[in-house]
Amino acid sequence: MEKEKRIDRRILKSQDAIRNALIDLIEEKGFDAISVSDITARANINRGTFYLHYRDKFDLLEKTEDAILDRFNRILMGSEGISIETYYTEKSPVPVIVSLFAYIKEHARMMHALLGVESKLGLQSRIKRTIEKNLFSLGYFPEKAATELTLPADYLISYIGAAHMGVVQTWLQNDCRESPEEMADMLARMSFYGPFQVVRNATGKSVAG
Repeated sequence: MEKEKRIDRRILKSQDAIRNALIDLIEEKGFDAISVSDITARANINRGTFYLHYRDKFDLLEKTEDAILDRFNRILMGSEGISIETYYTEKSPVPVIVSLFAYIKEHARMMHALLGVESKLGLQSRIKRTIEKNLFSLGYFPEKAATELTLPADYLISYIGAAHMGVVQTWLQNDCRESPEEMADMLARMSFYGPFQVVRNATGKSVAG
């Protein structure tokens, strides 16, 4: 048993070194320019160790993204959802959104690097799809609303997913200067009231006027 624990620790240590090397190299020269030799040299491991865990650099990227999305989904599944009515009443940050922003902040460097990798199946697209998939299940919209929307649901969900993703990226670009609680409150206000209503509340005027 103790031997298995030592082996597990060695595996985790190697995987951490490989992932850290990947992030370093993405920041330095971009994913496209990276080779497996670059990664193994930076991680101070041999190529055999790399290939024990990953087929190539694309497999490494995908599995790193998988780990992030798995954590996102566990946070979402462990939540009690998002009640618009509760937010209106209590005016406090939504716990599940705070937890998501806290995770992003904890792994800000990795998130920022991976979100910059352009790919049809990249992290940005995958997170956006995760947000879109969970909008109704989290309670953003009552179940009844799914059949009574005055706009096509696919367009509305795509709009919200892209907007949320943009907020996350701007926060990362700003070095996460706001707290997860502040970001959760900001995102809720923009989502529940809408950007134009936020401007109207600040100015006392309609956006058109």
